[in-house]
Amino acid sequence: DCYELSDGINTSDFNSERSLNYIDVMKKYTDKDFSKVSDIVFSMGRLHKIKGFDNLIRSFSLVLKNKPDVKLLIAGSDEGSKSFLLHEINRLELLDSVFLIGQLDDIEKKEVLSNSSIFALCSHAESFGIVVLEALASGLPVVISNKTIWNDLEKNKCGIFVSNKEDVFSEALLSALDTDYQTSDCVNYVKYKYDIDIVSN
Repeated sequence: DCYELSDGINTSDFNSERSLNYIDVMKKYTDKDFSKVSDIVFSMGRLHKIKGFDNLIRSFSLVLKNKPDVKLLIAGSDEGSKSFLLHEINRLELLDSVFLIGQLDDIEKKEVLSNSSIFALCSHAESFGIVVLEALASGLPVVISNKTIWNDLEKNKCGIFVSNKEDVFSEALLSALDTDYQTSDCVNYVKYKYDIDIVSN
């Protein structure tokens, strides 16, 4: 017999309790002092063109027209796209709004996830995307490209599944930032469907 199993995570490894305010997160991970940070959008993955970080940055530039004090943090190691992403950040005059913060260790990743507003993934293709589960297990609502598998997010009240076209994705980011998602809905989505104990059983 053959069985197809999804990937899974240990939900209890992630903490949904906020321990830092947004200004402190920005200081710690960018070394910049801001007097006001209304929200943090976080994204993570290898800096490769398939991840669509350039789309995300351009989408985020549209978000700033409505919410000028939101910040975007992108974590991940360079796989060929970093210089182009930095060029886009410069071109769009986003040096005080968008930050590439490099690869995070496990503790840092969990800290940023539990102290951000939403998680965004703008991929052009994604076979799974375990970071989506990690974000949700941290209580973080998500905005995810419809080039991925996560088409039941809205039904489960823990995020938005949407085209990664820049204008459409920016509207989804704005909508998510204005929605009062429940931490428990995000965590339970993972806990009862993708927790490693459920998957292995």
